[in-house]
Amino acid sequence: APSEPSGPAPSRTRAQDVQASLTVLVDGADDLSATTQRALRATRQLGGYVVDVHYGTPEPSEGTAAFRVRIPVSRVQAAIVQFSDLGRILAQRVQISDLQQPLDDLTRRIRRLERRAGDARGAELARIRREIAVLRRQRIEIDRRAAFATVELGLTTHEPEKKEAPPGRLERAIDDATGVLAAELAIGAYALIVAAPVLLLLAAAFAASRAYRRFADQRLLERA
Repeated sequence: APSEPSGPAPSRTRAQDVQASLTVLVDGADDLSATTQRALRATRQLGGYVVDVHYGTPEPSEGTAAFRVRIPVSRVQAAIVQFSDLGRILAQRVQISDLQQPLDDLTRRIRRLERRAGDARGAELARIRREIAVLRRQRIEIDRRAAFATVELGLTTHEPEKKEAPPGRLERAIDDATGVLAAELAIGAYALIVAAPVLLLLAAAFAASRAYRRFADQRLLERA
């Protein structure tokens, strides 16, 4: 089934800078080539154009393709839908920045300068006209940015590695308890190793003391 557009939609009444990126998984190197051609055709059909393309297949069955295209803002959601249908989506991002405010500011500045130019003469008039020309070029550049969205499309044959799920609360509690028990056992073993010579000396002294007492008692009995 065709994909539905996801993410924020561009405004139809304000100038905006629209940036989108998608990463799509394809089946193999053969499918990568065919999918690349489909993406290029879709770009042209939507009234856009390709800024740059990077295509590579370092292995017979593996490869990647990276596109940067410009799509009319009014059709960027259709582009995202068509690009999403090229394979399995691994990542997607849409970013929209407002350009209407700086565009309005430039328009107001140009109008103020045009009013001043009506009363200016000589060098001042030339300076005002140069400033107006600079501001008009800036406004044209903003209009161009607002007219076309930039879409970055990545195609890959590499299946992403699955990340291990973080341990749950029970697993963390067991790990903590195991760590504490291991530490206590280590401390006990260390204490036993350090105390072992002393314990042996005490045991030897106790045995010697008992042997001496038995010897003394035996001598007393013999004398009696």
